[in-house]
Amino acid sequence: MLSDSLLRGKVVSRNLRGLLKKGGICVRVEYAKAERERLTELEQCRLAFEEGSLKTSVNGRKAEKLFDFISSTYFQSKVMEDVYYQTKDETDRKGGYSITMVEAV
Repeated sequence: MLSDSLLRGKVVSRNLRGLLKKGGICVRVEYAKAERERLTELEQCRLAFEEGSLKTSVNGRKAEKLFDFISSTYFQSKVMEDVYYQTKDETDRKGGYSITMVEAV
């Protein structure tokens, strides 16, 4: 299931890259549980793989690089607080949106 999610994200990135010229900017808005800097190293690698900006190799294999990472900003969502009050599920208490800018290579 994780592999499907990663590959689906990578396909979206490849399709977006196909729409841009080299140097074009892509702004991605996605649901996130925390700021990018607060994610574990593994979570950051997964995210970079999905968006096509992974610089390092994994198990001796280098991912196709589609974008250079520029910046990321996280915004807490009031909607998630409303979801928590309805579900009472602790995992729904925090969350928001990550707005990431990447540049086509």
